[in-house]
Amino acid sequence: MKKVIITKLAKKKIDKLGLWETYEKQRDYFIADPSHPSLDFKNIQDNKSKHKFPSFKIKRGIRVLMVKNNESTYTVFDAGEHHKKQERK
Repeated sequence: MKKVIITKLAKKKIDKLGLWETYEKQRDYFIADPSHPSLDFKNIQDNKSKHKFPSFKIKRGIRVLMVKNNESTYTVFDAGEHHKKQERK
């Protein structure tokens, strides 16, 4: 089973956007099935570091970025308009 940890900063951003309940629903889909169609799971490339980060959609135009800690644990570290940086997995 997958585990998702969230940083205080990411939680604060999601709360500020008024999307906490939507995030929780999408997070639960991710835990159950990362390929769930509503997640639109992708790897997002950071332009500065060129790293690719796992990402899923909270709602149109709003995504969370994660770091994969190990096979079953991810940490959400950012949330926002990352849709312009998308690359299909």
